[in-house]
Amino acid sequence: QRIIEIAAQLKSKNRNVFIEIEGHTDSVGSADRNEVVGLRRAENVRAFFSEQGVALNRMSTISRGERSPIGSYLTAAGRAANRRVVVTIKR
Repeated sequence: QRIIEIAAQLKSKNRNVFIEIEGHTDSVGSADRNEVVGLRRAENVRAFFSEQGVALNRMSTISRGERSPIGSYLTAAGRAANRRVVVTIKR
């Protein structure tokens, strides 16, 4: 639901901003594989925004892989929290 709200705001109120989309993963698997997973995660969000009418040239994607955890890698809840996409709006 939140991603739909963001897309709507980007189309209506924030037409002149640039969006950076970061994909993050947990630490399960190799670092190289997690880079790929993180980028795929970010690219999927970029594709969704594009389908909603946000211009592709207003967005960039990057993978942070497992390098920027917000939760502990020692717990299932922490690992789940680390599997995320962060959208940063730049003016």
